[in-house]
Order: sequence, then C-alpha cells, then structure tokens
Amino acid sequence: MSKPARESCPALVMEVRGDFACFTRPELKAERVSYPVMTPSAARGVLQAIFWKPEFDYRIEQIDVLNEIKWFSIRRNEVTDAPSLSTVLKEGRRYHFRAPDKRDQRNTVALRDVAYRIHAQIELKPHATAHVAKYRDQFHHRIERGASFTHPTWAPVSSPAPTSAHPTTAISPSSAVKTWASCCCASTTTPRLRARCGSPPNCTRAS
Repeated sequence: MSKPARESCPALVMEVRGDFACFTRPELKAERVSYPVMTPSAARGVLQAIFWKPEFDYRIEQIDVLNEIKWFSIRRNEVTDAPSLSTVLKEGRRYHFRAPDKRDQRNTVALRDVAYRIHAQIELKPHATAHVAKYRDQFHHRIERGASFTHPTWAPVSSPAPTSAHPTTAISPSSAVKTWASCCCASTTTPRLRARCGSPPNCTRAS
C-alpha cells in the first residue's frame, strides 16, 4: 500500500452562525462558563459532524470572529446525577427515577448571536490511498445537501432538538454556496452553516 503524497489545496472555508453558543471551560465543573470565542476542538467537531472518514483528520488553520462578543447568563434546573444504564436494565419497568429529589439549580454563562469563519485543511493519514480531492468533493456535496452524521450543537443537550434543513442557493466566486438551517429547542443551540471550498481540480500534488 503506497503512502499518498502530501497535498497542496486551498483551505476549506465555512461560516457558522447561531443564536447561542457555549464552549465550556474545563476548569469549571458544575457552573458552565464559555470561552469568549469558538475553540479549535469545537470547530473540528462541527466539521466532523458534517463529514468524517477514518482516512483523514481536520487541521484548523484559523477561526475568524465575525460578530461582537456578547454574553448572557441563564439559571436552570438540572439533576445532580443520572441512573446508570445497568441499573435501569436490571430494574426494568419497576425502576422509578424521582427527579425532584436530585434537582439542583446551575448557572450558565454563554454567548449570544455568534458567527465564525472556520479555515481548515484535510490531512490524510498514512493508510489513506485516495486523493484529498475526493474527500473535499464529498464534504462539499454534503454541505449542499444539508447532510450530517450527527446533529451539530453549540451547547449542552438535555433534550433532542427538532431539525429541518432548508438549503438556499447563493452566488460565490468559487462555487455554489448553500445554507443549512435547523430549528432548535430551548436547551439546544444549532449552528447555521454556510460553506465554500475550492473544486477538486484546484488541488495539486506537492512535489
């Protein structure tokens, strides 16, 4: 199996927008406090939710902050712990979880009206055999269709969000641009995505 040559391609560029976002700081356990901007791991998670293969990784090159940083705080009821799956399976229908006995109020400091522009490259792993243009083309087509492996969210999810895709076409110098918009519930923030990337012929093998 031959190792693919390193590729030289323009960066994949994606704009993500949302009403709310929370990029939680790890040193704060109970109370959730967001970083002021999107983190590289969060940007990578959005890209992987849309398209991922074991043959490559995303390398985040740059994150542009498009909107002014705005904060807000909210306090809501949560449970201090949840039953384990083994307990539920063992008890079956006899199990009853009393949420009021384990309820606790926790504060969240998050971001409002966020917008970012993500610049990323697809880096092939040693066992990959296909050209990087193949994966860039698949990524672009999934954006056009509004497809995703998992539903991207920008906040802790305590209930599933109803989703619907509404692609709308716009004009871009490089390619067709489509917007993927989704509904969200009170406890879930869903980014609205807009992406553009160079077509596969723009990718050339580095000598």
